Amino acid sequence: MNVNHINSKKLPLAALLFVHALLLLPNTRVEGQDQKEEPQRTLTLSTLEGRGRPRFEFTLPSGNISERIEQQFNNLHVVFDFNFNFLDSSIDADVGFSYPVGFFIPGIHFFQNVDLENLVAPQFQGGELTLLPTEKYVSRNRGIGLEFIFNLTPNFSITPAFLMNDTFKGSFTTDFILDEGIDWIAKTSFVVDSANSRPEGTTIPNHRVVFGSVFSIRLRNTLTNPVSVDHSNVLQTNHQLGDRVFITESLAFNYPIYIWNRDISNYNSLGGFNTIRGYSYGSIVVFRYLLNRFDIGALIFPKAQIKLKLLKRKATIHDYRAFFIFDGLLAQDHLSWDSAVNAYGGCGGGLSFLISGEKQQHIKLSTYIVQPIEPGRLPVFYFQTSFFNFESKI
Repeated sequence: MNVNHINSKKLPLAALLFVHALLLLPNTRVEGQDQKEEPQRTLTLSTLEGRGRPRFEFTLPSGNISERIEQQFNNLHVVFDFNFNFLDSSIDADVGFSYPVGFFIPGIHFFQNVDLENLVAPQFQGGELTLLPTEKYVSRNRGIGLEFIFNLTPNFSITPAFLMNDTFKGSFTTDFILDEGIDWIAKTSFVVDSANSRPEGTTIPNHRVVFGSVFSIRLRNTLTNPVSVDHSNVLQTNHQLGDRVFITESLAFNYPIYIWNRDISNYNSLGGFNTIRGYSYGSIVVFRYLLNRFDIGALIFPKAQIKLKLLKRKATIHDYRAFFIFDGLLAQDHLSWDSAVNAYGGCGGGLSFLISGEKQQHIKLSTYIVQPIEPGRLPVFYFQTSFFNFESKI
C-alpha cells in the first residue's frame, strides 16, 4: 500500500499511527510467535537508454521531401523512412524494427508506396516486350517483410528475407486495371563492407568499399505461380585524400535473370537527383541498366567560419565544399538481351556549406547545376537542404 494514497481524514488517529509504525518498522516481531527469518529480496531497476538520429532532406526542382528517423531503445532499433514527391504525386513510407542478438539480427518492417501518375507499362509490340505509353493509372504497393541478418565476419553478412506485397495498378474510377494480386518474394542479400573492420576508435574511415548483391524470386498469389528471378548489384567506394579531397563513386547493375510471366514483369524508373542527375524524376523507364555516379569534392576555405545567431541561438557557418559530378547510364527498354542499348549522361558541379547549431544539430545547404549529355537539353539546377544531427542520447 502506498502511504501517499491514504486519506487521513477518514482514518482514526490510532489507526493512522499504527499504519505509520508498520511502514517505519517492517521487521517488528510479535512475542510468543515462532519467528522465521524471511529471505532478503532484491529489486533491480533497469535504465531504458534511447538514442535518436533524425535526417530531413528537401530537393528542388523534383519537389522531393524525405525523412529518416533512427531510434534505439536499449537493443531495439526502430527506423522510419518517409519520401514524398509532390510534383510526381508519389508517397513512400517504411517503418522497421530489429533486435540484435549477437551476430544475428532479426527484423520486421511494414511498407506502403503510392504513385498517382504512371504513364508507361510493359506491352508487347511486334512480338517483343517493351515499355510503352499508356493511359494514366495509379500504382499502389503495401506489405510486410521479414529479414534475418547474419554477420558472419566483421566484413561480411548474409540476409535472407521474405516479403508479402499487395499490388494494384489501374484506375480507381474505371474498369482499367493493368495488374492486381499478391506477390510473395524471397530474396537473399550478400554484403561486404570494409568499414566494419576499421581500427577501434576511428569514426570515419579514409577509404571504404561496400559491395551488395541481391537475388530474388517473385511468385504471384500462390507458391506454384513464379513470375521472375531478378538480380541487382551495388558497388560503392568512398575515399578521403588528405584532409580536403573526398571522392565517392557508385556502380549499380540491375537485370532480370529469368521471366515466366512477361505481362507483369518488373521495370525500373530512373531520373532525378538520386539516380541520374540532369533528367526529370522517373523519365527513364528500363528493364535493365548499368548506372555509374561519380562525385569529387574539395574542402575550400577550411578555416573560414561565420558565427551568428539564428532565432536567438548560436550558430556557425563552415565546411565550404565545391563538387564536380558525373553520371552515366546504359539501359535497355526492351526485354531481349540483344535489343538496343540507350546511353544517358550528365555532368556538372556544385557548392555546399554547413550551418551548425547547438546540441549537434546541422543544416547542409547545397546547390548544383547539371548539363545532360544529350543534344537539345538544357541544364538542370538542383537545390538541396538537409537537416541532421549526430547520434544523441534521448
